[in-house]
Amino acid sequence: MLASKHRDTSRENFMANSAIKEQSTRPFFLEKVLAQFTQRFSKPSAELLSVRCISKIQLIKQLVLIRDELEFPGHKRTSGSSILLHLEQSGLVHPVASMNPKTKEIEDKFYVIGIESGVSTVSPIELLQAQESKGVVCYFTALEFYGMTTQIPSHHHIAVLGASSPNLRNKDTKKELIGSLKPGRNYDPLGTKRFIFEDVPYYVTNRDKKLVPGIQERYLDEKSIFRITSYDQTLLDTLHRPISCGGPSVVFEAWHSAFDRLSSNLIYEYLSKINSSELSRRVGYMLQVIDYKVDGKISELFDSIKASIPREDSESIISLLPGFDYSELNEEWFLKVP
Repeated sequence: MLASKHRDTSRENFMANSAIKEQSTRPFFLEKVLAQFTQRFSKPSAELLSVRCISKIQLIKQLVLIRDELEFPGHKRTSGSSILLHLEQSGLVHPVASMNPKTKEIEDKFYVIGIESGVSTVSPIELLQAQESKGVVCYFTALEFYGMTTQIPSHHHIAVLGASSPNLRNKDTKKELIGSLKPGRNYDPLGTKRFIFEDVPYYVTNRDKKLVPGIQERYLDEKSIFRITSYDQTLLDTLHRPISCGGPSVVFEAWHSAFDRLSSNLIYEYLSKINSSELSRRVGYMLQVIDYKVDGKISELFDSIKASIPREDSESIISLLPGFDYSELNEEWFLKVP
């Protein structure tokens, strides 16, 4: 019993001495952390596409990595959260308050980095990229980025690309159709709402990577790189997921504004890779609406698509915009149009 008591006392003394040592060396440890932190977050990299806006989870992960790399005596178990608190108190990082859509509670889900970095200047693209570091900005957010709409986005989107599903290749999925929703079903056609910032919801949606051949990396500024659907891919997306792009008025505005900027060669390339006759019909009709003349391979593609439509089958008639019912039938493309 005396031996056990002695062991307990020794353990308590060891813990007390360790705590004292940790406190005495803490300023030096934090100084080392700050130096490594400043270096790591100096410019974007393959590991960190943004060094200005980052999720709290990823920021703590990076701080733990810095701690482990330093191997500073007495601080090998210092938590990432405690290091984050020090950086926040020092004014080096600043929490971005957003709302949890399920609990309606305010959370510090994201942080902006830098003494002069203001939370008020954080952009939707920065928040989306922080939410899904390997995602692709798309839909309404991409339309705004390219200046294809004058409307202020009522929601923002980033896509997580996944493996191809055979059911997605040549048909509009029921999930994408407003008309497929049954009353009372708890389903949001826009995707999964991850957070709300300044009263605007931010969504993550899963997309078939074979339906999104047009992706590019862009610099938002010297601190941030992000992935986004290309200009022409974004146009195609308006005819694939019009509700996610803001609805009919945004879709038609985007196509009319794109007349001088779209590339028929890229449109042809993307349509060939996507291999959806329904999407090709919608694109062909929309190009006619804006009086865009096509020739060469894309013209041949459209002629082939129109010739292959089983016109004796009424189920071959599709809407120009999935989820929106129109009454007028365009015989050439076998589309219901406004």
